[in-house]
Amino acid sequence: ASVRVGEGSPFVVEADEFGDNFLNYHPAVAIVTNVEMDHPDYFADREAVLDSFTRFVRGMGTDERIDGGRLLVCAAADAGIDDLVARLDGWRGRVVRYGPAGEVAATGVDLAGEGMRFSLFERTFESSLAGEHNVLNATAALAVARELGAPVDALVHGLRTFTGAGRRMELIADTA
Repeated sequence: ASVRVGEGSPFVVEADEFGDNFLNYHPAVAIVTNVEMDHPDYFADREAVLDSFTRFVRGMGTDERIDGGRLLVCAAADAGIDDLVARLDGWRGRVVRYGPAGEVAATGVDLAGEGMRFSLFERTFESSLAGEHNVLNATAALAVARELGAPVDALVHGLRTFTGAGRRMELIADTA
């Protein structure tokens, strides 16, 4: 299932910029992995994409647990992220860059074998998911969860037991 009922107010939504759909949400925390010209059937050009992301960030809510709002952006080379951040003068939240060149970065990354292992928050995290992009995704998700008060032990267990989203990396057929 794509939904799990829990307790408390935080919840996670994967929001899409297509049709400006993400403008319907006003989260206190958001993760932006990249900003690029996507959905040419909706956006006229790159400037329109940037305008949409800027409206999304400026429309974010706040949460007293994090003293306002947080925008986590990937610190990897992404001109769209840099352009978005440059447009946020006067925004009431805090921008946190994650990834190897960011404020929050996994260290000791080991992608050998099946899955990954890395250190973050002075703990070792493991996952059956593979690839540098999954290290980045995990780093951002773990940083948000920790900032909202999730215990690090729960995060270690959660990542180790997370099998990934359905239909991703799923074997459909073996014709050999």
